[in-house]
Amino acid sequence: MPRLATLHAALFTFLLIAASLLAADPSEVVAALDASNLKAIEEFSPEEILEALRQDRKFPDLAKGSRSLTVTADDGRETDLWVVVPGGDFERYGVMVMLHGYGGGGSQVHSGYYRQFAAREGLLIVSPSAQPLEDEQRPEDLPDMLLGNPVLHWWSYRSDGLIDAAIDWAKGVAPIDEERIFLSGYSMGGYGTWNLGMRFSDRFGALVPMAGGMSLREGPVGRPDERVRSLLVNLLHLPAYIVHGDSDELVPALYDTRSIKALTGLGYPHRYHEIAGGKHLLPVREGSKVMKSIQKWLKDRKRDSHPREIRHRVLDLDHGRCYWLRIEKLIDPEKPGEVRARIDKRNRIALITENVHSLTVFIDEELIDLKKTVRISLKGRSIFRGRVKPRTDVILDSWRDRRDRHLAYRASIHLQVGGGRK
Repeated sequence: MPRLATLHAALFTFLLIAASLLAADPSEVVAALDASNLKAIEEFSPEEILEALRQDRKFPDLAKGSRSLTVTADDGRETDLWVVVPGGDFERYGVMVMLHGYGGGGSQVHSGYYRQFAAREGLLIVSPSAQPLEDEQRPEDLPDMLLGNPVLHWWSYRSDGLIDAAIDWAKGVAPIDEERIFLSGYSMGGYGTWNLGMRFSDRFGALVPMAGGMSLREGPVGRPDERVRSLLVNLLHLPAYIVHGDSDELVPALYDTRSIKALTGLGYPHRYHEIAGGKHLLPVREGSKVMKSIQKWLKDRKRDSHPREIRHRVLDLDHGRCYWLRIEKLIDPEKPGEVRARIDKRNRIALITENVHSLTVFIDEELIDLKKTVRISLKGRSIFRGRVKPRTDVILDSWRDRRDRHLAYRASIHLQVGGGRK
């Protein structure tokens, strides 16, 4: 019997070694997905690919301290990226994206707000410098002139801009905990924080806009930009800590108090810190009372990657994706579209849509059992009932616009939900 037990143990060890040799290599899988190389990833099953994505890739040791480097966004623009890598050993790093104000650069904000906090919590700080925008990259509310002069630069609110490039850089040099990617910004960076957070709410664990606003179409006492502000409904799962001075002479506090009122009405998580007598230049550097409060609030924040409920509104299809849903086509492209979706515990998905022609439902297997029938209803009426098979191309599709292992799926359902659907 002892000899038999020894043989069993040896066989088990052999099988483990064989399995490890046959398993998909995480670095090779990510490289194939990034290159959209379907032929390469089809060498493995969907199960093997997702298992590889769950494993951490091996990276060379990352040099500690602060430095600048150059990154290129998918929209073709190049910029300097200021980074701070904390000392100490961390199994995975979180990321703090810090956006500077108008006329500034990444060098001004990369180390003055979160450096000590990042060192304690294991966060990489990444601060890109804003660059001029081509016409197709400009936010719809950005005028030609600002403060009496032609616009120098602004943050793009698109998926192919410098903020995505900064996050992609971090993912390319270190093991990143995607549940702890935070976005913060000051003044123009506050505008960027609001607008990127609303459009890509599934990318971040928390927002911290400071002395910012929602839209440049809103004047000091003008009417609110309801089109842009309607995107606040997207912050269902993304908490925000908002800071503003009540005497801000450049960006009135009214811009943020409007947002606070809307978030309160929606019942969404947020905190507002209005600084009495505060001008546009606020006492929020690291070590200040305000920053200590922000950092305490941020400390245990994490993204929920598997929400049962989604509410997502779009102005265009560049930000059509939210977790396990993606709006593919609008009935009227000139108007916003919206989808509300909820998954219950019985493999059922309920949808309500507005101005949406078609969408894709990715199957989140933390919420849906692929071994069972999936049922989908639209405004209470059944529109899909059946089993859904895993496919390698779905993993590539869900990876392409997020590069996030928690938001990669192996099954999906494409649905026409409006515009003449029979």
